[in-house]
Amino acid sequence: MSAPVPNEPTHDPVLLPFVPPAPTRSARVPGEVLLGVLPGATEDRRTAVVRRTGLCGAVSIRLSDESFSPAVGWFPQSSVELPADQLGGLKALLATVPPPAPVVRRAPHADAPATLPFAAAG
Repeated sequence: MSAPVPNEPTHDPVLLPFVPPAPTRSARVPGEVLLGVLPGATEDRRTAVVRRTGLCGAVSIRLSDESFSPAVGWFPQSSVELPADQLGGLKALLATVPPPAPVVRRAPHADAPATLPFAAAG
């Protein structure tokens, strides 16, 4: 371990709380337009949907799984790019996905015991 340098202040590092920036303020390269951001399972993960236009005018959509680091900001972990001719097929596939079942929350009765419902084993 080295000795402290004379006339140099010593202090403990300051730890700041994790605060990710607003999701729409990502820097993008020319030819890219951020269409939207889907939140991830945690506050430091998200899916970015970007429209890309190449130099020759070809349009594609890129879905990027992104993570946040306080040191570098948002960065892609992985991505998939769909050319324009596949977007119609993707839209048709997504239309077949049934909507999620609505969540029904019942008001508890004051005189009834609290119970937790479980799916039947089978």
